[in-house]
Amino acid sequence: MSTETPPGFDEAPAQDSAYRPGRRRDAQFGRRRQRRTRVLRTFLLTLLIAGVGGLAAIFMSSRQDGGAVVAEENGEEVTGAEEPPVADPETVQLSAEQFESTLEREGVEVFRIRGARTSSDDQGNAVLKEVEVDYPRGDDHYRLRADRATYNEVTHATHLEGDVSLEGTDGLVVATDWMDLAEGGMVLTAADDSRFSFEGLTAVGDGLRVDFRQEVANLRSGVTVRGTAVTSEIVEAPRPLSLSAETLEYRWRERRMRAIGDAAMELGESRAPLRLAAPALEYRWDEGILTARGGTTTRFGDLNLAARSIRVALNGESGDALAALEARGDIVLQAPQANGGPRSGDSDPEVEGSMLFLIGDALDVGFDSAQLPSQLLLSGSNRGGPGVLRFDYGNGARRRLRAQVLAFTLVDGVPVEFEARGSVVLDEHVPERSQPLRMASSGVANGRFDSDGALTGLELEGNVELTDTSREAVRALADRAAIDPSTRRVEFSGQPGKLLLAEGELEAPHVVFDQAAACSEASGGVTITLRGTDEDGRGALPLAGGDPADGPSTIKSAEAVLCEADGSLFRGNVEASVGEFHLVAAQLRVSADRKRLLASGGVQTRWRAAPAVVPTEAGRPDVDVAAEEWVVASERLSFSEDDGELRYSGGASAAMEDHRLNCDELTVETTAVDGDSEEVEMRALYCLGDARLADAAQDLSAGADRVVYVLAERMIRLSGDVVVRTGADLLGGTRLTYWLDDGRYEMGPSGSAAAGAGDP
Repeated sequence: MSTETPPGFDEAPAQDSAYRPGRRRDAQFGRRRQRRTRVLRTFLLTLLIAGVGGLAAIFMSSRQDGGAVVAEENGEEVTGAEEPPVADPETVQLSAEQFESTLEREGVEVFRIRGARTSSDDQGNAVLKEVEVDYPRGDDHYRLRADRATYNEVTHATHLEGDVSLEGTDGLVVATDWMDLAEGGMVLTAADDSRFSFEGLTAVGDGLRVDFRQEVANLRSGVTVRGTAVTSEIVEAPRPLSLSAETLEYRWRERRMRAIGDAAMELGESRAPLRLAAPALEYRWDEGILTARGGTTTRFGDLNLAARSIRVALNGESGDALAALEARGDIVLQAPQANGGPRSGDSDPEVEGSMLFLIGDALDVGFDSAQLPSQLLLSGSNRGGPGVLRFDYGNGARRRLRAQVLAFTLVDGVPVEFEARGSVVLDEHVPERSQPLRMASSGVANGRFDSDGALTGLELEGNVELTDTSREAVRALADRAAIDPSTRRVEFSGQPGKLLLAEGELEAPHVVFDQAAACSEASGGVTITLRGTDEDGRGALPLAGGDPADGPSTIKSAEAVLCEADGSLFRGNVEASVGEFHLVAAQLRVSADRKRLLASGGVQTRWRAAPAVVPTEAGRPDVDVAAEEWVVASERLSFSEDDGELRYSGGASAAMEDHRLNCDELTVETTAVDGDSEEVEMRALYCLGDARLADAAQDLSAGADRVVYVLAERMIRLSGDVVVRTGADLLGGTRLTYWLDDGRYEMGPSGSAAAGAGDP
């Protein structure tokens, strides 16, 4: 349809119009018309009299000059003939029964009205019935019918009544009780509650106005639209559509509809329609684009979306009726979620009523062939605010993930995985806690959902930091972390790989932390530092005592398991140290209260006995003895702080300076420094079973059933079947006392050899 307007088309006659602007009748128009009529009648009467005389003269002369008549009849040129009249822009044909008027501009017909004339007046108004009005517009054509009409021949203004209908291109139909045409029929206004149909839709409302020049139609005051609409050029099947608004604008050449004022639209099948509500809605058929602006809310199935603006694409390349959705500004997407959530304890019940929320500033959604969401991309605002994925559970618990960008993949409308990028923060809250139960941060996060949409896995990468307060506070640092919310297991890997506990810290390239059982499994080279806590009375390692000068205890191993209730187990090249105590073993187990330890497999320890004061004979001052460093090796080692015993078994060997003890089992007896202190000191060594003593400096060796070394006196007692070899001498007896400082010994009686005493 051509949209060009002929020149002069918008110019309405100023002096010949019977109406002033606003359709008020001009009072001078009738008097001017009467004066022109009287002048015309006088002119016609004079012309009639002259004509009668002329006819008589011609009749008389025709008999005398018949050849002239013959020549005229033969088509010969008659001199003095008048020029043919020029056609007026408007041609009118009148008869007693029929009226027809055509308006042309530059030889192009723009308006034609036909009808049975019933009456007319001296102001140029013709009253017609059974009226038809045609609007030829290039390749398009519009036709209007009505029962009655009043048409002004001067202004071309038309008022139609009765059963008024208009039909035209693109399925445009108007049905109303009355209608006014102005500006040569190019502007149409209709009665309230008119029905206006277009593109397979029917709109009902008040104040209908159609402008054929601009090819636009407007409705106002409580507009409703119903019908089916083709959503794109690709998808030819129409889809149900309903709309309500305060005003409606339809531009048929642009194939665009715009609704303003409390606009609400529903598009699609009733089982899963797309519903939008906004102050302004715009729908473009050819582009398949639906746009809503200004505090928009959208519902698609179980998804509810609110934003400042929403743009829906309905013409995807694959022919999908619903291809994409864009939302911008103050976005909140809400959907029902599976049961469950973060729990503060193992006894927390499952509850219903959980919801998923997406909160951000920009949201882009792609849809699959079934018109269900398949891709979601959420981002924060340009001012740096994050996008948020939040789960609100029916028991009041909450899980929240914040990041600059959140990308989701969905299958059948259910999320299956997502990726978060840029300053990712995860936190979990439970009703009875004011602080987060768990919190994590990273550079990137990836998550998985089960078939019900519940979060089943979460992977964090890049400067990962996690804090857990479900039991004792735990803080973890790593390069990567994998979280299973259902089992509450967290796996850390990469460097720095550090787990910070209340009583110490654990470093390892790979750590699995079981939040439910409060256990950690570490591998790949483990280092744990235990500081101990004052609240529960747990020290660092056994033998550390309570002296702060000893510092924390450190354990290194290939792998380790640390449990809050069951204690800790270290395996593979274990090295432990605290203060002056050092231990090497294949395996080490430490009790939960840090008061017992058990080592096995090539055990070797090095410890320094506390300095002692050796009493002397009466009248002589006591002697201060320097601390002794002992190196003890065995197959197994156990220690109990309650028993005060450090026991080596499986073949023990103890060395101190030039002295060495060997036996089947070696026990080190400890005692508290004072009654109120946890600090302990070595008191004595007991070597049992095939015991042997060697002093390389004194060239002395001895064997016995039992050897006891009293650290405070630096004295060794041998008992049982005692045999002493000094150089070439060999002595035997039941008891032997040996003083280390001066190399003096004293042998007790024996049943087979003489007793003796002396210096080596």
